[in-house]
Formats: sequence, structure tokens, C-alpha cells
Amino acid sequence: MTKTIRTTAAMLLLAALALFAPAAQADPNKAIVVLASAAQGGSGSSTVLGGGADISACVGRTAMVYVPVTAGSGTVSTFRVRLQVSPDGVTWGDVFCIGTVSAGGTATANTNNIMNEAVVTATGTAAAQCYIPLGNARASWVVNGTTPNETFSVIVACAQ
Repeated sequence: MTKTIRTTAAMLLLAALALFAPAAQADPNKAIVVLASAAQGGSGSSTVLGGGADISACVGRTAMVYVPVTAGSGTVSTFRVRLQVSPDGVTWGDVFCIGTVSAGGTATANTNNIMNEAVVTATGTAAAQCYIPLGNARASWVVNGTTPNETFSVIVACAQ
């Protein structure tokens, strides 16, 4: 009987520890790939990073968001990339970003755009500082023009 009481007490203690243990956090030193490199022509958005879990290490912080471009073709009149968040996975809003650095071409300063070009961009990396709020996250882009094609990815690196 004493052995049963000790075993039960130990099991209850382990259950309580598991219940109050902190949730697993993303590694703040690891870059998060929001969109893997692929050719894009037209408008679109990436798969949702659910519930903020994939970017939890960045929540409430400023992060660097990078858009490496490895190829481009056609005539591009608009090439914009933004990071978006949603509390419910249905309604989306742009993440506040500043300090956009051009990947090449004719970039213009425009709050919230990580990439904002008016011509084809074949190589380079655009970057911006973005404040990451809690919620679902995704990348969103527009590539317009005559047979436009841009190959790029979107990567988030949390600030320490």
C-alpha cells in the first residue's frame, strides 16, 4: 500500500510539473523561412505559420526580414513583398516595417514593404526591420508586368 501511495504521489507531481511547464519556444538564434525560394509571377501568399508558434521567439520584438532574390525575368512593373499577421487566420494586416534596403532596381521607400521595386530584379537582397506581433504569419507578394517572374524567398531573423 505504501508503494502505491508513493507511486501515485510521484505521478501527480509529474502531471503538475507538466501542466505548469513553460511552452516550447522557437530558437531566437535560428532564421525562420517564411517562404522557400521559388519563382513567382503574379500575386500570392505563403503558407500560414500557425498560431505564431513558428515565430514565437520574435513576438514583441523587432526582427530583420530578408528577401533574397536569385532570378528575375520579363518586364516587371511592380514587385512588392510584405509580411502579414492575423489573429484568426482569416483577416490579414501588414506587419509594420521600416528601413527598407533595396535589392536593386528602382526601390522606393514605402512603409511595410520589405521589397518595393518597379523593374525586374535578378539578384540581390532586400531587408527591413519589422515589429512582429502575436498571431499567424505569412508572406504576401505582388509581381506585375508583362510575363513577370521573380525568384525569391522570405526569411525572418529575430533580434536578440
